[in-house]
Amino acid sequence: MIQNVLIIKNGIALVDRSFGQCYSLGQDSHLLASFFSILQNLSLEFIGSSIKSLNISNKKFFFYKDHIDSTIFYVIVSDIEDDSDEMKFKIRQIASLFREKYSNYLKDFDGNITYFNTFVDLLIEMKLAQKCEDHSCKECSVIKNIRRNKKKLISNLNLIY
Repeated sequence: MIQNVLIIKNGIALVDRSFGQCYSLGQDSHLLASFFSILQNLSLEFIGSSIKSLNISNKKFFFYKDHIDSTIFYVIVSDIEDDSDEMKFKIRQIASLFREKYSNYLKDFDGNITYFNTFVDLLIEMKLAQKCEDHSCKECSVIKNIRRNKKKLISNLNLIY
């Protein structure tokens, strides 16, 4: 399942969406977009090719460089156990949809990213992504346990004082 989608142009996050609070990659999408841009640029500079995927902890990051506009690349994040071929297929579909829907805005991009706010709804509508609304995913259960244990710890600390 896709946990996050980022679409980046020249280091700017055009689209940054987590599909559940348990999948959050942090508060600063532009910092994350800059990090991924730097990572891709370093890979191109030193190795001569862009990064296709990257495993970090229990997450797998998939990268796709736009073949029409080289200033744009796409990042999706999934669970490390998700099918890599399926994720590669989905990221190409996402890129194609994005280009098709927003090519006019991308040609004369003026820095306004509000044009792209509805894109995530399209991904959900087309079943390329889904929200974790019922908190039944593995990450949500881990977060619930952490919060529950934190409350118990605070309660126990209050009893000591």
